[in-house]
Amino acid sequence: MFGYKQLLNCIFASDDGGGRYLVFNQNENTWILPADKLKLAIEMCQPYSKKDQKRRDLILTVKDVGFALRKMGVETVNLLLQPQLKEYIDGLVGTENYYVAAYMGDISSELNQKVTLQIFTNEKILCYLRISNSSEVINVMKHEIDMIDFLHEKEVANIPEIIDTSIIGDLHIFAQKSEKKLSEKVKLEFDDRHMKCLKDIMDKTKILCKYEETDLYRLIQKLKSKIKIKFPKNEGMILQHSIRIIENQLKETEDYYAVSHGDFSPWNIYYNSKKEVCMYDFEYAHYEMPEYVDAFHYLTKMSLYGLQNDGDKTIAVYDKYKKLLSQYR
Repeated sequence: MFGYKQLLNCIFASDDGGGRYLVFNQNENTWILPADKLKLAIEMCQPYSKKDQKRRDLILTVKDVGFALRKMGVETVNLLLQPQLKEYIDGLVGTENYYVAAYMGDISSELNQKVTLQIFTNEKILCYLRISNSSEVINVMKHEIDMIDFLHEKEVANIPEIIDTSIIGDLHIFAQKSEKKLSEKVKLEFDDRHMKCLKDIMDKTKILCKYEETDLYRLIQKLKSKIKIKFPKNEGMILQHSIRIIENQLKETEDYYAVSHGDFSPWNIYYNSKKEVCMYDFEYAHYEMPEYVDAFHYLTKMSLYGLQNDGDKTIAVYDKYKKLLSQYR
């Protein structure tokens, strides 16, 4: 019933006796949210643009008005979890009394051939499950598991706890515990708490090595091999020139490199009871990367996607936080 997103059919089954769900798409991303608990589940949908934010909020307002939902492209369906998966989740969380919300991204990228499930009650989020049958995604999941294990070994604070990894048929499942609050909203902010979070990772994972021995080097070589294919000629020339400047400074020299989250942003963090920044989604993490490169990524994504800024305003955002950043060098 989910069209070209066949993986969702491995997770849900259409059944008149099942729970009522709202299914909708935004920018090729799909959300499947329980209608009875929509107010709790809707925060799983965190759109970037103000237009998509307004649409999401309107869905919450008209969730019981069928014609209004249909006009907005929202489908109302009755669904049950596939039996084997439900049995697995029942055993994992120790109860049958929970709700399920699901998300699947734009599958034009093979790395989005996965479904994320949020398992929750009226009071809290019990866990998140990532599910895939794609060999490429499964390899990324294994990388993320290895990275999280490594960070725990290094005693990095506020890292997700892996509670299980399992295989059901051809579905690979990766389950994480979370202290994220239900209905916690994305906050477009950056302060000392974020930098302390990054400093903790850097201090506990940094190593002294040559540029040619790092993940940074391997990523740049991969980028260089694709410039002519992926970029117009003028943009490619600018990028190649920039890379030459960077590599001339770094090659054959030793410096400190540390683990990078790879997608540190307002959409991949939450705040615990101590108001500390906690990270999740380490699928793009790397081992030997420049110190505090995640801060640059965070500010860039917050500015371009969250604040809808252009390039000039994004540079102004960097300037705004220059004093804070300088305290950590």
